[in-house]
Amino acid sequence: MINFSPKRGFVMMEVLIAVSLFAIVGTAMVVAINDVGNLTFELHRGQRLSRILDSELRRAMSVPNLEEGTETRELAELGVEIETVIEPIEEMENQDGQVLSNMFRIQVTAYWRADGMDQSQTTETWRYARLYRQ
Repeated sequence: MINFSPKRGFVMMEVLIAVSLFAIVGTAMVVAINDVGNLTFELHRGQRLSRILDSELRRAMSVPNLEEGTETRELAELGVEIETVIEPIEEMENQDGQVLSNMFRIQVTAYWRADGMDQSQTTETWRYARLYRQ
């Protein structure tokens, strides 16, 4: 005849509670690690796009002879399309009220698709047309 003592039942219940707590804590940790991974991926993608936009903006700014127009380039390896728009600023005044001529607005926009949605990020600057002429 098997004799069960009350101590054995409590040990089994303690083991079941411990395993349940471990499963709950383990699941929460896996979810947290997954969220951190997704956030890290998004931050890296944002930094990469910011560097690309900065590089394209600097490239457009350093052209000696600015001309009005739009240029589109595709970076297939990154799945990004870059659009550079250069347009003259018609009426711009300095702090003394003097009209500044030969000023251009340079805008660079990156377009890509992520998470099933179209995304975009834009940066822009102004430049004096004769800045790099000698």
